Amino acid sequence: MIIAGIMILLSGCQDKNLVKGMKTLDEIGPDPSTYNVLGGTGTGTLSEYISGKQETGSGVLSDGIAFAIYGEDTLVLSASKHDENADENTNVPAKSNVTACLATEDQLAASVSKIKTIIFDEDITAVGDGCCRDMTALTRIVFGSNVKTIGGNAVANCTALNTIIWSDITEIGDSAFSGCSQLSTVELPASIENMGIGVFSNCSAFTTLIANGNIPSSAFRGCTTITNVRCSDKTSEIGKDAFSGCSGLNALDLGNGLKNIREGAFSECAALPSLSSLPDTLETIGDFAFNGCSKLQTVNIPGNVQSIGSYAFQNCSALLQVNIAASDIPLTIGDFAFSGCSKLTGIDLSIRVQMLGTNCFQDCASLSNLTVNLAVIPDNAFKGCTDLVTVHIGENVEEIGNYAFSGCSKLTSIDASEKTRKVGDGAFLNCGELDSLSIPNSEAAIGNLILNGCSKLQSVTIGTKIIPKATFAGLTSLKYVTLLESVEEIGEDAFSGCSGIRDIPIPLSVTKIGARAFENCTALTKISIVSPDVTIGEQILAGCSALRTLEIGMATVPESAFEGLGFSELKVLKTVRIIGDNAFRDCSKVTEIFLPPRAKDEESGGVEEIGSNVFAGCASLTRIFIPKTLRKIGQKLFTGCEKLTLVAMEWDEYKFASEQKNVDRSGYSGGAWKDGVYIGYVQFGYKEEKWNNEKK
Repeated sequence: MIIAGIMILLSGCQDKNLVKGMKTLDEIGPDPSTYNVLGGTGTGTLSEYISGKQETGSGVLSDGIAFAIYGEDTLVLSASKHDENADENTNVPAKSNVTACLATEDQLAASVSKIKTIIFDEDITAVGDGCCRDMTALTRIVFGSNVKTIGGNAVANCTALNTIIWSDITEIGDSAFSGCSQLSTVELPASIENMGIGVFSNCSAFTTLIANGNIPSSAFRGCTTITNVRCSDKTSEIGKDAFSGCSGLNALDLGNGLKNIREGAFSECAALPSLSSLPDTLETIGDFAFNGCSKLQTVNIPGNVQSIGSYAFQNCSALLQVNIAASDIPLTIGDFAFSGCSKLTGIDLSIRVQMLGTNCFQDCASLSNLTVNLAVIPDNAFKGCTDLVTVHIGENVEEIGNYAFSGCSKLTSIDASEKTRKVGDGAFLNCGELDSLSIPNSEAAIGNLILNGCSKLQSVTIGTKIIPKATFAGLTSLKYVTLLESVEEIGEDAFSGCSGIRDIPIPLSVTKIGARAFENCTALTKISIVSPDVTIGEQILAGCSALRTLEIGMATVPESAFEGLGFSELKVLKTVRIIGDNAFRDCSKVTEIFLPPRAKDEESGGVEEIGSNVFAGCASLTRIFIPKTLRKIGQKLFTGCEKLTLVAMEWDEYKFASEQKNVDRSGYSGGAWKDGVYIGYVQFGYKEEKWNNEKK
């Protein structure tokens, strides 16, 4: 049935042949009287159709096809010429394929601009490329029952065409009816097996399509007035760009047999409001499939869908909710698939999602809560999700990509799983509300600048073997740092400028601290670096103006390691062996120093070597205990220690002098060593117990 108005119907047309004495259509068009000879019952012969019209011209086209013109506006094409006054055909060589371009045929030159109706008789089997193109007066075209093929651009740019009548067409070429801007009545038979690209592209008068088969690539691209698409269960595929740019499409029923929506099939369908009833048979949603559908609000992803292509729903700016049906079928979501969906508030990625593409939810500014439990959160996945507050990282997450959550300005906490082994560069860059972060996996690798701009971060728990350079640098709100026993290296500038940290215990597992690691941590009051195996870089505590207690246990204290610091309490463990030149020079607030002795039952421990100027300038130092493990002393240890009153030597006086080969014994007299080695009072044979009692 031909439906009045603007419609394309893909369905069978049985027993509806038009000419040569065959059974006629029951009804044609909104005004059957226009085609009265084809309506009703009767034989419907071609002679009946043209009854009352005078033949005004006839002949044979350049391709051998016979033609006859009736009145001024009806053209009949046949393998043999029809005579309205004879029942038999005249003797014209038979030819079943029309290949001529009518608009350029010399014999039709005087008539082509007036022709409104073209009829291809039943003995025609194919209409060639460009046959009827650019016939701007043409309003109706009738293909006989045996026409199987319509070539590319065959009826293109017939801007007045509004009615097509056909029955058993099997193939339509590229752009066959493109640009037929007034086309309002079309029935596409179910017999169609192949359609080219852009068959009905830029047919701007369509409003409704009912499809009973597959829809090929670009078939209705640019048909801006299509409002309704309904597919039968026989439709298994919608081709690339099939409805791209159909900006008026607002109702979509995809039937129950659809498997594939190809690339760009519904891109820029700006009026489409919902995809709540996608068929359960659907398996793939192609790249750009619904890109730019700016009024789309709800998408329900059926359980058989295996992949959502890259950019598939990008810039669907009204999209609120995406519901993923549970099933055992893994789902892959491509690059930028939902990026720019600025109103999207909810999607549960813990349901069968196996893989996300890069940038897949970038700039989804309304997304507020998120659960992710897939192995990899890719680069830029949630970048710019400015309303994202809560992210639950599932136990299966192994990798957080570069800039994955950067710019999520309301995100408050991140707890990586025990399996998370990589956090990429800038992963949480400019997450201004981030309050806490936990990365417990010792095997995790941390990228550069993962927290740069996280101005409210207060608490971190880190278990990674290596904390890279400047990882927490400049985070002035950071107060609480927990370094797990798995941490082995703290990089250069790792915590520099973290002016809120008061205490930071360094675990025994740490073997390296880079230069300036804690520089300008101006609130730091206490730090313990107790591992005997740790090596430290230059000025690791420079500018730590509030430091009061320093506890160290490294086997070797490097030159100038703590020079100029303002701590008042120094705790040196037995594991310290060597103290380098200037190590504590100008530490003007320390009042006493106890270098612990080795116990009787211990075979090792205690300071063995003290370099030159180690305590020089310690203006508040009043007393120091030096164990008998000491084997070497540098020059000018206590220069400027004006308050020093006791140098408590565990050594017996003469034994000390005899074993210290670098000391000028002749200069020893009255408790002062020659040449300013130290100034003050020396007591030999001083025991730890006495020191402790005096301290009390």
